[in-house]
Amino acid sequence: MATVRYIVDDVSDAVAFYVSKLGFEVEMQGPAFAILVHGDLTL
Repeated sequence: MATVRYIVDDVSDAVAFYVSKLGFEVEMQGPAFAILVHGDLTL
């Protein structure tokens, strides 16, 4: 399992991109962070 952490300017925009374009699923989302999962990769 791989976990990647990084900073973005807009969490909502980043989540929308990863979910709609790359097939990630939202595990948890708050106003300042999100956890996205796709297979063994967690962002």
